[in-house]
Amino acid sequence: MGDAGSAAPTAGSASTQRKSIGSPVYELDPDGDVTLVVHDVPQDLPSDLKDLTPELLAGNSKSPKQTTSGQTAEQRPLSLRASSKHLGLASRYFSRMFKSGFREGNELRNNGHIELVIKHEKANGIAFLVLMLIIHCRNSQVPRVVSREMLTAFAVLVDYYDCCDAVEVFSDMWIAAIEQGRIGYVHQALDWLLISWVFSKDARFRESSGVIITACNTTITANGLPIPGAIIDMMDNKRTSFLQILIDDLHKQLIGSALDCLKHSKGGNREICTASVFGTFTKRMVDLDILTPKPQSPFPGIQIWKLLSECSATKMQSPCITDSHSPHDRCRLSARMSQVLQSHPKPAGLELNMFREGKPPSKKVRPEA
Repeated sequence: MGDAGSAAPTAGSASTQRKSIGSPVYELDPDGDVTLVVHDVPQDLPSDLKDLTPELLAGNSKSPKQTTSGQTAEQRPLSLRASSKHLGLASRYFSRMFKSGFREGNELRNNGHIELVIKHEKANGIAFLVLMLIIHCRNSQVPRVVSREMLTAFAVLVDYYDCCDAVEVFSDMWIAAIEQGRIGYVHQALDWLLISWVFSKDARFRESSGVIITACNTTITANGLPIPGAIIDMMDNKRTSFLQILIDDLHKQLIGSALDCLKHSKGGNREICTASVFGTFTKRMVDLDILTPKPQSPFPGIQIWKLLSECSATKMQSPCITDSHSPHDRCRLSARMSQVLQSHPKPAGLELNMFREGKPPSKKVRPEA
């Protein structure tokens, strides 16, 4: 899977990683041998684990408060007393960390305890807390429904810590609860692309990648999410290739219509038809900003779905000029555009199995102090 775009957990001794005064301590395992110091958590969490409710963890908490100067106020971290055995069984990441040969594993064996500082750029502390509750079988405190934003942050962590099997029951439940409805925006589609990639949801992967390809109006990027580069590159290539071919064909059709009209224009209504079709076509391409200069990759400002819509027969209409001898049906601009669009159906999304088969191993970085 992709790079989490997150700072790895870092180990620290009691002398260098002191817990803030008044910071809550949640004992997920009273006999735990790992202390996880979690940053970026709401400051109104209850001080006692038993008072923690699923509603507090559903992803609706407000962002950290800011001072009058606009800077984020200093926050107290949350400390979790956890079990290395639970962590190692659920997560391949922690399993590797606690093995012999790694500094963290050696410290745990030598001292009987280790402290890790948890910070992630694309996942808040609440998402990490939910993950730890699941791993430590605190199921009654895990929310049954979460927001899309929370699910995205959770997917970042599951990808990073390599623990999809351990959370499958909850991730399936959360996805089923919020996946209904059409994906309307690129940023939503990117969230769903990551979610469907991490949790192997084929239909949602196809839908979200299709939205990104057709709705993005610039070079496609992961926006900092740990989506594999191969997926991003294929979507971007599919977008630019489609636009290149479609715009080339529109230019060819414009030239072809001019030559065709001029060839058959012999006076009367035919002259008017030539001016009508060629003039309307030229004006529409100018209006769409695809005539001159001719757009080039990466086609900034152009969305596939919008260009296809604007080129539809209902939008590309030339005045109907007919006489008793020639109805000019094939000459009409709408007929010409229908012919072009038949060769350019809206591109479909990607198939998940294209990337699952022979997928390279995740690029994980061993935590360092």
